[in-house]
Amino acid sequence: MKTPKSFLFALVCFVLSACSPLVDDDTSISVSLPGGGNQASGNQAAGSPFPLDRSVRITAEPEEMGYELKFHGPGGRTITQTAGAGQTVSVQVIPGIWTISARAYRLTALTVGAIEPAGKTKAFGEARAEIKAGVQNTVPIKLGAYSEVSDWTELAAAVAYDPAAYHTDEFIVITGDITRVTGDSTINTGASPARKITIAAREGRKIDTPTGVSGGFFEVTADTHLVLGALSPEFQGEVELAGPGPGPVTTCILLNANSSFTLNYGKITRFGGNGVEIGASGAKFTMKGGTISDCATGVYNDGEFIMESGTIRDNSPDGVDNRSDFFMSGSALVTPAPGVNRINLGSGYITITGNLTNNHAGAIWLSNFFVGIKVLDGLASQFGKFTVDNSYWGIDSDGKICIK
Repeated sequence: MKTPKSFLFALVCFVLSACSPLVDDDTSISVSLPGGGNQASGNQAAGSPFPLDRSVRITAEPEEMGYELKFHGPGGRTITQTAGAGQTVSVQVIPGIWTISARAYRLTALTVGAIEPAGKTKAFGEARAEIKAGVQNTVPIKLGAYSEVSDWTELAAAVAYDPAAYHTDEFIVITGDITRVTGDSTINTGASPARKITIAAREGRKIDTPTGVSGGFFEVTADTHLVLGALSPEFQGEVELAGPGPGPVTTCILLNANSSFTLNYGKITRFGGNGVEIGASGAKFTMKGGTISDCATGVYNDGEFIMESGTIRDNSPDGVDNRSDFFMSGSALVTPAPGVNRINLGSGYITITGNLTNNHAGAIWLSNFFVGIKVLDGLASQFGKFTVDNSYWGIDSDGKICIK
């Protein structure tokens, strides 16, 4: 075995070609794996097909890794392939939405230093793509450091930026329920170069905050992208982030300038402040699923909030307190209820970017109502799916406040 060096994370490129929408044999996905002829070196030129990121936390070379590839497609189709470093794998598929994951694991046991058994997962990456007939695409999957955690200290260590062990991606799997204790302070992702942190679970897991324990969960710093909930079916257990309930004014997830958060699925609940606070210009929250409930404010937006799906409900007084750019589409729902869970437009308006599947997608509130104030923009055919949380006022066909 070679002297252990830092494992070089691969940007695995999936080259997809399609000719027929009906015949499996005419549509294929090809995967070229790092190592061998595909291996990159530390002084690799920019623009190479396989840009790789260093990590001293992974003690292996690409050639010492085995790779497991999983393809999940339409109609429940699942294809699993294994391969070695430097190989190219091709599978036949049909057009449609495919979720593709790559797992790098140790081929042989590491018996010097940190003991590791053969087969141990060292890195994981995933992507989702629409495969079309007659079109060639490249779908990148970046492999990130894989870790499993079962308590708050382990989670904090996996999330926090460590300059001595920097790499661009983390894939963190929660393996047991976690109950915070006094002293378990908010996890700051740290001032770091750009990186992505995914937190997921194989089955439902809860991180609970008992009464008397203060502090939020995550403070996300510039150039960091936090993700709750993975794309791959094997990691689709719901992770619940639970606060201590009414009383302490705490925020679950705080986004600083130029940071971002994606909620694929999971639950944020019982925070006396904000479920998610988009705290500054350049901060971005994309909600693709999941639930935010039972907080003082579900989402406070002073940056950019894109709500494509998911539910915000039972927050009092506001489901969304909006001060900036707010976009809604798809199955996005801010569940209307009299006097609570309002969409409070402190400034700005809602831009509807696509059809809404819920006939009553939200109830709008203004601190001062005047005829002609713009509250909706975008797809005018969807304006009727919003109401005003005030019996005197309504919304006209131009998306402006009017008298009923």
